[in-house]
Amino acid sequence: MTSHDEELSRNMDRITQLQDGIDNLVTIMYSTLSFLSRNANFKQLNPDIPITQAIPHPEGTIPPHESFNQNCEELVQDFLRKAKQIQYLISILPPHHNQQKPTKTTTATATTTEEEEQEQEQEEDQDDSEEFERLQADLQLAQQEYDRALSEAESLHAEIKNALRLILDHRVKLLSSSTPTTTTASITCKKD
Repeated sequence: MTSHDEELSRNMDRITQLQDGIDNLVTIMYSTLSFLSRNANFKQLNPDIPITQAIPHPEGTIPPHESFNQNCEELVQDFLRKAKQIQYLISILPPHHNQQKPTKTTTATATTTEEEEQEQEQEEDQDDSEEFERLQADLQLAQQEYDRALSEAESLHAEIKNALRLILDHRVKLLSSSTPTTTTASITCKKD
């Protein structure tokens, strides 16, 4: 097993521990909420809204207030302990940007490792720069297409507007020219 495989195995173990820790934390939260909703004394905050959730205790089994407070403290401590464990597991995970590829096992010095990291950063910067330039060119093409479509839409809008104006003018002329004839025809009909 190479050193890369061993490191990958350790990281996977840490991730599994982290998943288990998160599952346990969620279980603790669920149990805490369940305990509090079953054993807490509800207080009415608004006289118009009655307390609707009341879980009756059999007579003589109402837990004392001190016991309830102690249980709450214990639940909080469990929650905080598990949260700190998760925080520690997260802190020992390798950084996300440090995705190393398997390398040959040689006796490399710290300076060569630093040089390799610098070269890798330069390559990543160059890749990012090329990606940015490509995206910039795509954006310019999209802007040009948008401008062409907008000018075409404005041109079509103007044509439709002119056509509607011509149709309206033509109808107005027809109506204005037919109105006196109709009026004269109706007057002549009345004389008969």
